[in-house]
Amino acid sequence: MNVLYLSSYNTKNKAGYYYAVTDRVVELRKQKINVYNVNFDRGCSAKKDVSDINLAFPKFLNSRFPFFYLSEAYLFICVLFFCKKRHFDVIHVHWAYPIGYIGCVVARYLNIPIVLSCHGSDIHTHPKKSRYIYRKTMFALQYANKVLCVSYSLKEKLKELFPEIKDNKILVSYNGLKTKNPVAPINIDNRKLITYVGNLNYTKGADRLVKIVSLLTDKYKGKLRVNIIGDGPLKKELESEMAKLNVDVTFYGQLDREQVHSFIKFSNLIVMPSRREGFGLVALESFIYNTPCVAFDIPGLREVFKYNKLLLADSVKSYVKLCESILSGSNLELNSKKYKIDFRIDFVVNKELKVYEEI
Repeated sequence: MNVLYLSSYNTKNKAGYYYAVTDRVVELRKQKINVYNVNFDRGCSAKKDVSDINLAFPKFLNSRFPFFYLSEAYLFICVLFFCKKRHFDVIHVHWAYPIGYIGCVVARYLNIPIVLSCHGSDIHTHPKKSRYIYRKTMFALQYANKVLCVSYSLKEKLKELFPEIKDNKILVSYNGLKTKNPVAPINIDNRKLITYVGNLNYTKGADRLVKIVSLLTDKYKGKLRVNIIGDGPLKKELESEMAKLNVDVTFYGQLDREQVHSFIKFSNLIVMPSRREGFGLVALESFIYNTPCVAFDIPGLREVFKYNKLLLADSVKSYVKLCESILSGSNLELNSKKYKIDFRIDFVVNKELKVYEEI
């Protein structure tokens, strides 16, 4: 079987979407599947990772009028070129718009079966930005032979926002995970270590970090270290606000996955203040490494927290109380073994291979 993988992750910002795609590619190749991965890099980097082709997405081709027409034309020409250059039995595209939409246009033109994977913001956030994006997302969802969502909550959100999509064509396929034995970070000491991992934006709740850290600092003065891993539009604001607090905070920017896993495993607590999530990969990584992770009770996280529902908070006040309880040494069973079984990457890929065969 020859599979064309299409994606648009940012190699300069290796977040959940990046690993959701690349982990699948690695596992497919491990199983001797001929997968050809073409990525349109939003970081405008030509650096090659697991992708066969990593094209720098021109900065001027943004999603604003009138450039989205040029953006779509550029993607269409590139995808059509690769499809005509090689024979593919199926296309698997990750992210609904623009790459998902263009993938479906090319699939219809060449009569190739296509699977569309939705990861979160491409369903619950981006279609709300404009009627144009909504319509293009709708086309991709309607044309794809199968639509895969990374969680049941994302599936329900998709059905709510796009009621025309039939339930029997939407499947749930979790993001899997492979883990190693990470080495301890060099900044480990006797203080309590709190870590945030994610994009520094409103959706991820990065603005909530100041309030949460401030309240924890009042109780644990001089006993906390805070690591913030990630980048985004709120970084400068966070640096300014955190500097006003009497706490040791380090901003690391983007780190490699091995480094992120090191901080997760050796932290006392992972904070995840997201307002919306499609899946919650950081929480999954935390539980697999047996590290407590506290989050707000939002639909996209309930599946990942299904064995640890007590770590979901409904307000900032209850969130901080949960953090204080963990930092004070409360006994907590995280059921890490169950997570290692439920979210194995080989199980995920095998399920998706069956989908390819069915269409």
